[in-house]
Amino acid sequence: MALNAHERAALVELAASLEDADPKALATLADLSSRLEGEMAARPGSDAVRAIVLRAIPELEHADTLRWREAARGALDDYATDVGSGDPTMLLARHPAWAGLARYELARLDGDAGATAVDRAERIARLGFASVGDGRGTQRGTVLWALSERADEIGWRSRARVFLQAASEGPFDDPSDAARIALLRGLSDAEDQASGAAEWLETAARSPDADARTRVHARWVLSALARDAGDPDTARSWLDEALEDCASEPDAVRERLQEARRALEDS
Repeated sequence: MALNAHERAALVELAASLEDADPKALATLADLSSRLEGEMAARPGSDAVRAIVLRAIPELEHADTLRWREAARGALDDYATDVGSGDPTMLLARHPAWAGLARYELARLDGDAGATAVDRAERIARLGFASVGDGRGTQRGTVLWALSERADEIGWRSRARVFLQAASEGPFDDPSDAARIALLRGLSDAEDQASGAAEWLETAARSPDADARTRVHARWVLSALARDAGDPDTARSWLDEALEDCASEPDAVRERLQEARRALEDS
């Protein structure tokens, strides 16, 4: 017997808690353990639940975890058949990003190296995106970006970082996506106070393929980094470049840039 819709939704709500192995989330999974094998094997079932349970397995002390893994493996092995069935509702039930996250977690449980696990996740997700038939969302970098975004949406920041790093190698559906990925890498590194932040942000700010929004955002953050590092001249220079390039930005953005520039003059 599988889970009901309410129980599946409750597990998805708990996904973020697994980033830090929250005992309450693990206890909820333990309470549902008698039905998890059936849930993991269900077709189409929920790849979101499969990803969540697989992510939690290393923290769970339960005799049936190997059976849950094998049940999930069977459902994931049948993913290509399901999404290739021509049923337009199948991708709602088996969204490519969730399938990719589930496959990543299974690969890690199997002991696959990080790069191999990423490759397995990318391949299964690409099958789903390709089944749409419009030719978009099937380049490796674009697929990995979609996986990173889904991981970030559910609070799995460590997973989001892994996929974003792999996505930066491309290729992409749209050349401008490379600059967007560079911006995101820079923002992530800046948040972590990592040394590579400025380099990624400068790549986004200088990319000939970047759209204006990406360039402006990168320059704004570079200005803040320079300001915080005690280099007001560089901070002003980046803000000036951002202001020169922000004609298409909303009024609120232009006003905040102007305020930041005035604050540097007053400092």
